[in-house]
Amino acid sequence: MLKKRTESKIYALKIFFKKLFVKTETDNSFFELKNLEKDLVDKDEICVLASGPSSNKLNPSKNAFYLVTNDSYRLVMNYDFLYYVNDGFFYRRFIANIPLCKKHQKSLFMYRKEDSLHQSSFQFFKETIGLVKEHDKLLLTNFKNDFNSSNENFKIVFDFLRQNSCPIKIQNSGVFLLLFGFYLAETYKLKLSIYGLDLGVGGKIHFERGGHVGKSITNDRVKANTLKQLELMYDKMGERIKNYSNFNSNT
Repeated sequence: MLKKRTESKIYALKIFFKKLFVKTETDNSFFELKNLEKDLVDKDEICVLASGPSSNKLNPSKNAFYLVTNDSYRLVMNYDFLYYVNDGFFYRRFIANIPLCKKHQKSLFMYRKEDSLHQSSFQFFKETIGLVKEHDKLLLTNFKNDFNSSNENFKIVFDFLRQNSCPIKIQNSGVFLLLFGFYLAETYKLKLSIYGLDLGVGGKIHFERGGHVGKSITNDRVKANTLKQLELMYDKMGERIKNYSNFNSNT
């Protein structure tokens, strides 16, 4: 935890100096959800890659498009991926250090009015995202704002989830990637694979054998909600979905 606090202070300083020297203009590099289609043309699989230890089972393939978060991008640094960031520590790292690697060309953000923590998080997002230049950004939110397509992107994904009777319970980044991966796989008729959505099963650790795994991941309520989501996806997708995670695997 001391290491993380020290790193967080360093990121905050880097952001402070960026604000001094980088001109923050109106940012129009946010893209429409449908623009992801061109990234999926030569893919046959969406792969959700959360941060649990089962992520180490992954054998990366150029045929997959990866949805990653926090540090799980490290497992697919040479492959095509979309990076989701929401957690405060990792968002500060994102602003301070972008790009995280050469293949880090696109990032995903999601903020909901229904989440009490997202109000302040979205305000910080609005204050700092203009520091990110020459990077494709996909925003999903139901907060009113001036960013291109963000409200429509949100509506498309969450309408899809409601129409498919999928419980909209999002307690951590891995769960959101599961829901977003379900949307992409069903919309573009691709396979869906899941790694690292372990929820503490197999050890309260991350794939790199470190880090803090909090209650937003291991809580019984989180497990109960995720179980319902996975079972619905298993029923709807059949053989097209494979969950290699330690939690409720179907392989």
